[in-house]
Amino acid sequence: MFIKNIRIAARFLSKHKEYSAVNVLGLTLSFISVLFIGLYIFDEFSFESMHGRRDRIYRVLENESSEGKIAQLGEVPFRIASLSDELPGIETGVRIVGIGRANFLSDENENKIYEDFTATEQSFLDIFDFRILQGSRENALAEANTIVLTRSSEPPMWSISLFAPIALTSR
Repeated sequence: MFIKNIRIAARFLSKHKEYSAVNVLGLTLSFISVLFIGLYIFDEFSFESMHGRRDRIYRVLENESSEGKIAQLGEVPFRIASLSDELPGIETGVRIVGIGRANFLSDENENKIYEDFTATEQSFLDIFDFRILQGSRENALAEANTIVLTRSSEPPMWSISLFAPIALTSR
C-alpha cells in the first residue's frame, strides 16, 4: 500500500513539474523560515540566562551616526548609569567600558600578555551573579586600581607581580 502511494506521487510529480517545483520550493522556504525564527527565539531567551536577576537586567544601546553609517554602541555615556536617582523605574546602573587589547609586561617578567580588558565599577558585581572563586564580592573593585580576573585569564596573569587579584570569576 505504501509503495503504491509513492508510485502515484512520483507519477504526479513527473507529469506536473512546475506545480511540483512551486510546492517543494514553498515547503522548503517555510521550513527554513521556521528554523530561523526558532533560532532567533532561542537566542533571545538564552541571552544572559545565567544571572538570577535576568528579568530585571537591561542593556542600553546608543545609535551613533558617522559618515552616513549608523553604529550601535553598548558603551553609552556614563550619565546613563546614574539615572537611578532621577527615574524611579531604574533600580541601579553600572558603567562598562570596553578598553580593548592591552599589553602587560614588567621588568621582572619577560612574558608579554595581550588581553582584552573591560573597565567597570563595584555595582557590576551587585547586578551580575558571576561566581566568585577567591576573594569577596563586597571588596572586589571597591578601591581604585583593583582587578577581577576571569578563569580564562588567570594562568598568565599570576606570573605578574604588579597586580594583586581581588576576585576570580569563572565563565
